[in-house]
Amino acid sequence: MAKKKRATRSPKKRAKKPTAKPTTAVAKVAKRRGPKRKPIDEKKVENAIAAGKTVENAAALVGVSHDTLETNCPLSIKRGRQRRNSRLQEAMFNAALEGNVTSQIWLSKQWLGMTEPAKVQMFGEEVARIGGFTPAEFERETISLILEKVQQRITRGDSEKKP
Repeated sequence: MAKKKRATRSPKKRAKKPTAKPTTAVAKVAKRRGPKRKPIDEKKVENAIAAGKTVENAAALVGVSHDTLETNCPLSIKRGRQRRNSRLQEAMFNAALEGNVTSQIWLSKQWLGMTEPAKVQMFGEEVARIGGFTPAEFERETISLILEKVQQRITRGDSEKKP
């Protein structure tokens, strides 16, 4: 069976639309879709954050969403946090200078790198080694000391009391 040839059509030529240039010197800007943007008072946002409010509270204060505020005003949020942290640091420093021991300890650990000494716990074999005892001798000595204390309590009559 022989294949039939299809008749081919020549492609239609589309008429090009003439490109019109704007008559003014400034090109027209495409209109933005969606709702109009609400102006945000960035100084109000910064002051709210500096006063200790969260970003959510500051957003509610200016009437926008949390995401909108973080997207459109990141510098105001950053400046507000820096002001807040600076005030808090100053207040803590003043409290430490006035004698607040907790502030003094915390600031000395943070700023001066001070740490509390580690507590060393020694048990059985370590104590025996340091004292020059064998573990068996240490155990006998420990038991004999405990027995002495129990006998002393019995003779005093205070065996019912807890140590």
